[in-house]
Amino acid sequence: MSSMEMYGTFNERTAPVTENDLGYINPLAIRSNYPESKRLCENMCVAYNSEYGVNVKIARLAQTFGAGILKLICKKPTEDL
Repeated sequence: MSSMEMYGTFNERTAPVTENDLGYINPLAIRSNYPESKRLCENMCVAYNSEYGVNVKIARLAQTFGAGILKLICKKPTEDL
């Protein structure tokens, strides 16, 4: 799963989601702790900036892969991709 999960779900919207948009996250869903924790971390960074004046940059990386994933993908037959 990617960091794009933190945007939540949009039932009525078909336009692209911007960084200022936040959709619905069901707080009772088992996996909701992942996007909620991402939102919490961003909020803590912004609060720390407000309180102590520390510069903060927030990066929302989507569809990132760890080391060696390209080798793993390249070893698979084309029909498996």
